Parts: sequence; C-alpha cells; structure tokens
Amino acid sequence: MKVELLCLCDFASVDAGGKLNLLGVFDSIQINETPASHGLAALAGKISFQAEEAGLKKFKIGFYDPERKLVMPPMEAEIEVNPLENESTANAQIVLLISQIRLPSFGKYLIELEIENKLFASTVLHVRKFPSR
Repeated sequence: MKVELLCLCDFASVDAGGKLNLLGVFDSIQINETPASHGLAALAGKISFQAEEAGLKKFKIGFYDPERKLVMPPMEAEIEVNPLENESTANAQIVLLISQIRLPSFGKYLIELEIENKLFASTVLHVRKFPSR
C-alpha cells in the first residue's frame, strides 16, 4: 500500500473512469484574525495497492490544529479495493468535501490519513495572518 497523493484543494472529484480531478491545490491560507473558518475545501488522495491487498479497507482522516487538538470529528470511511483481472496493482481515489473548517489560531495544521489503524500519510495547512499594509 502506498499513498501517492494527499492534498487540500478548492474542489476535487473522481470521474466515471476513475480519474482524479483537482482544482486549486493549496497548503496555506491567509486570514485577518482568529478564530476563523474556511468555507469549503476538498481533501483528495490517491492510493496504490498490490493485488494481494484486495478487499475492504477502512480509513480515517484526522484534522489537527497547531496544539494537536482535533478541529472536527475524525472522518471515517471504507474503500473497496478490487484489482482488474491479471493486474498486479489497483488504485483508489478518495475525495472528502469539508465545509466550514474551524481555524482557532494561526500556525501549522496537520491532516493525517490512517488506513487500517496505521498512519500512512499526512499533509499540512499553514494558516497565516495577512501581511500589514
């Protein structure tokens, strides 16, 4: 199992052919003051599996503030991994839309992806103050 991509973006989707579409990938935002909230974002990921790893996989996303406190309840879901016949690997795409992300302070936020209760990947969101003018 290998996480090939994990990112925040303005919007993401998976088309009927399994192609992951990303719009507006970002790792930082600027705000005037805290606490604040960010209207809508998508967390997108692409995960590769070996054929022998086929089956139902449980995953969990944790979104933590700079003090390592959850800013929202963990998001949990399942992925069914089904390699095509005679294929040695399979890919799974995940897209989670998140509305009104609570941002209690400036700093570095951490987003962690666990698969089957094991940490596989993380990404960050830097929340910065708008520069003074």
